[in-house]
Order: sequence, then structure tokens, then C-alpha cells
Amino acid sequence: MSLASKPPMQPLPRRPEPPRHVPPPSLRLRPADKADIARIRQIAEATYGPYRKDLPKPPSALTDDYALLIADDAVFVVEGRDGVAGFAVLLGLHHALMVHSLAVDPDMQRQGVGKMLIAFATGHAASLGLQALEASVEKAMLPVIAWLGRNDFVAIRSPGPGGYQRYYFRRDVT
Repeated sequence: MSLASKPPMQPLPRRPEPPRHVPPPSLRLRPADKADIARIRQIAEATYGPYRKDLPKPPSALTDDYALLIADDAVFVVEGRDGVAGFAVLLGLHHALMVHSLAVDPDMQRQGVGKMLIAFATGHAASLGLQALEASVEKAMLPVIAWLGRNDFVAIRSPGPGGYQRYYFRRDVT
């Protein structure tokens, strides 16, 4: 068959858009209150505690003053049927909203809790007129780095010398 007799190439069909994540109706996001502090600490320990041995200092999620952060309206929780399933600490910077920490109860992972917190943070940043979410992650926290990549965060700076070995990430919200 000559080239002239071949049928014209047809464009490949477009891959359907993946469905947008819709959290289960049993999950509800709300600002944290002081009654949540003990549960937030439990989730932080379960999530960040295993990294303690690989870091020069404990992760900040293990040492943060949650009473102060809650008083500053910086902590949000996702509640499931059995109570608080995850939390995020969001700190305003002049140009972005910093995801200071985000943690999900290991028994509730892969159920949309983290995605719900990031979706909220994205909308919150946009409502504040900010252009991005930012996060920093210790080099030793490889699963967290992978999760950020799967959730549209892009590495903007790699670790430098000394102390913490952090990667810095950014996700545009506009």
C-alpha cells in the first residue's frame, strides 16, 4: 500500500476527564476548637511520629501550640462518623497560604480526607486573594513528597545545607 492510498489519520479520542473527587457525605470540614486538641495531637503523632528518628529535630506538627493556632483560626478538621479524622494548619503568608501541617488518621487514609483538606485550603487561599498554596516537607518524608506531587504541588526549591533538609512546594490556586 502506498502512502497516498493510506486513509487519513484520525485523532485519538480524548481521554475522559477523571471524576472530581467527591468526599463521602459522612465527612464534614469545620474550624477546630479546643476540644479537638487531644485528637489532633494523636493524629499528628501517628502521622509524623515515625519520622522522628530520621530528623535532626521533631517535626513541628509534634511540637506546635495547637491552642494558640486554634485561637488564631489557623486549624481546620475533617470530622467523620467516629470524630476527627484529619486536620490542617494553614498560615497566611503575604503571597500564599502555607500548609504548615496536614495529617490524616492512618485508619482514614485513602478515603478523601486529605483531598478534602487541600480542596478547602485551595478555596480558602483564593478567597483571601492569594495565588498559591505552599508547603515544605522534610527530605525523609518520601510518602508526603509523593502525595504532594499527586495533588498538583510542584517542587520550587530543594534542600540546602544544615538543620532541616526541606523541599518546598507550591500549588497555584488561580
